[in-house]
Amino acid sequence: AAEAERQAELAKRSAALRRELPRPLVVNREEMLAPPSGADAAGLDAAEEIRAADQLLRAEMVRMLEADAASYPVPGAPELKGKKRRPLRPLPEEDMAAASAMLDEETASLAAAAPPLDEASVRAAAEAAGGELSYVPSLQRYAPIASVPPAEALQAPQQALQLLKNFMARDAKRAGKAEKKLDVLLGGYKKRAAALGKEIEAQHAAVAERRIELACFEALRGREALAGPQRAEELSELLSVQTSKEEELQARYAELLRTRDSLRQQLRTRAEAA
Repeated sequence: AAEAERQAELAKRSAALRRELPRPLVVNREEMLAPPSGADAAGLDAAEEIRAADQLLRAEMVRMLEADAASYPVPGAPELKGKKRRPLRPLPEEDMAAASAMLDEETASLAAAAPPLDEASVRAAAEAAGGELSYVPSLQRYAPIASVPPAEALQAPQQALQLLKNFMARDAKRAGKAEKKLDVLLGGYKKRAAALGKEIEAQHAAVAERRIELACFEALRGREALAGPQRAEELSELLSVQTSKEEELQARYAELLRTRDSLRQQLRTRAEAA
């Protein structure tokens, strides 16, 4: 239900809003309502009815642009000064359907009279038309570059450059304010993150050091596992040799004791006999 209501509301908007087409930042009413520049000089024999119809179309276009700009402003557009235009009164669906049918019929007749241009040709024509028009500060409106003096034509890019500089200064000011707000809002989090970062680095360093020590002890354990049995065997051999020497020495000591006792007995016997 909510989606159906949204689609119904979207259907009441202009085609530019429905299709998200580009819209001008500033609606220049004077320039849009002005008759085509140089139409009589070019020798165009347009009927009075066509000129009146063109004026009506231009007026309706300006009304729609102003209403859309008031209700749905273009991002980055300056704030509207003065009284804002009220939203346009929605037309009945049958009138909209009839107008759409008339437009389709006229589009079909134009397409039949001349073959449609390809996308590249349309883009090239749009770029060429856009390159011929520029905002002239002295006239305070867009005008063909070829129709103004060179000095005034030179002011057009200067004005565009100054406008870009103003936009840059405005965006820089907004960015500075946003940075200050973020610093106030995230100041505590930044300090806590910095402290935790240092602690994590210290823990990583300690873990790396412990890993090195563990690798050293594991290497020593491997070497001890290989050298232990060999040393035990060598000690066992030394013990066996030492035991043999001790047994020999004990036997020699016992023999010497017997010899001593025997000599003492002989000495006593000779003394008694004498």
